[in-house]
Amino acid sequence: MAKNVNTNVGDLTMVQKKDRETGEAYWSGRGRFQTLRMILDIEIFPLERAPDAPEADENTPTHRITHNLGNGEGSELGVAWQREITRGDFEGEPMFSIALNHPEMPDWAAQLAAFPRNKNGAYVIQHQRQRGGGIVTAAAGDGVLKREANQGDDIPY
Repeated sequence: MAKNVNTNVGDLTMVQKKDRETGEAYWSGRGRFQTLRMILDIEIFPLERAPDAPEADENTPTHRITHNLGNGEGSELGVAWQREITRGDFEGEPMFSIALNHPEMPDWAAQLAAFPRNKNGAYVIQHQRQRGGGIVTAAAGDGVLKREANQGDDIPY
């Protein structure tokens, strides 16, 4: 049976705010997404729905994720779905399922999740994949080692 491997790929600072018009609470935040090839400052904020939009369901994204260019402008990176944690120390707190997909990352459409680190709004962004199957790349001195994994291989990380 394949085990999952979680890799931390970023962090977020989330804050709960209230909409001035409706009084509804929502979560938004800023943080950093980092891989071996890129470091991006990101923002996550609620999607604005058109008044005539169909009723949202559990498959409808709740948040947008953009690359923060520091001038109020940003490039769309993906979307997120806010979910509630149902057990453990953070029961009742929000977590976010994240799908990043951008033209500059054509070979890497990421499925991520952001989980609370503490009750003060600090979140960790994790990439989860199954161990075994795929190519494992590791830096070794000034070179790079590659090994193709066979299904079911137990590769230490």
